[in-house]
Amino acid sequence: MKDTIDASGSFKDALGISGSLRAGYWNQDKNFTNKMGYSVDSAWLTLRPPEVEGFKFYLDGYVQEQDLARKEDAHSELREFYVEKSIGSFDFKVGRQSTVWGRADRVNPTDNVSVSNSKLLMTDTEDQRLGVTAAQAVYNVGRYRLIGIYIPEWRSPTYPIPQSAGTGVFEISKTVSKPVRN
Repeated sequence: MKDTIDASGSFKDALGISGSLRAGYWNQDKNFTNKMGYSVDSAWLTLRPPEVEGFKFYLDGYVQEQDLARKEDAHSELREFYVEKSIGSFDFKVGRQSTVWGRADRVNPTDNVSVSNSKLLMTDTEDQRLGVTAAQAVYNVGRYRLIGIYIPEWRSPTYPIPQSAGTGVFEISKTVSKPVRN
């Protein structure tokens, strides 16, 4: 690796930096409120530096403010941050990652590995996808692939569900009590 970046390269190229600034206006939010008019601004950043000793790194995240007119706090998300390496017929990926499973238009019942936040005001539903901490191993045999994924982290998906009187989301828990002895 070079100690300095020469005139033909740049710091941006050395880290594989790309990004975007986005702005939009939405008539309503996805929370079923009566509020109207949402100006949305976001900054997206992706890092894909050059491969080092066979290791590839990837980082993707954003900062978004969904309700500028009402001075709502900004929301940030590190969607993906992982390292991957191939060794022979095996491909390994470890870190926060978004794994798309299956194929379908919009609603995909088999895509249950990753989560998404459907309340985010974004024009592309893929941008609502969030990563989970996982370790993935792929064994490549000819044109076939055997994929194993270990996910030690649970992140709940977020859906825009209207709340009406007498309803709500609740959690059932079991309390275990020990008998008191005198």
